[in-house]
Amino acid sequence: MRRSWLWQNADRLAAVVTAIAALVAAVTNANVALRQTAIAALGEAGTNAAPAAAVLFECLLDTNESVRASARYSLSRIGPAAVPIVLEAFSTDDPGRRAAAIHLRLDQRGDLGLQRIP
Repeated sequence: MRRSWLWQNADRLAAVVTAIAALVAAVTNANVALRQTAIAALGEAGTNAAPAAAVLFECLLDTNESVRASARYSLSRIGPAAVPIVLEAFSTDDPGRRAAAIHLRLDQRGDLGLQRIP
């Protein structure tokens, strides 16, 4: 009996999930270089890092510009899966979150699929 692709690759998929979880944990580290590296690595994971979109959006509020830039890049690599998080930020009463969403929208010029947002 032939095994399914999912069954054959279960170990690899588990490793990806474990790596994403470890990177998500690292984005809140006090060390700026570690935060930036973890955020960039999530971006390199592309759509596999979609579950980290909310955490990456929070990184847009970081006090360090390099961390914020890495978060913008990583959210663009995640793509449309990040759109609901950004839309939610547009409707919040928190001016910092709204500003981060607007900055992301302007920075990415629609790369997230945000060009449809009025």
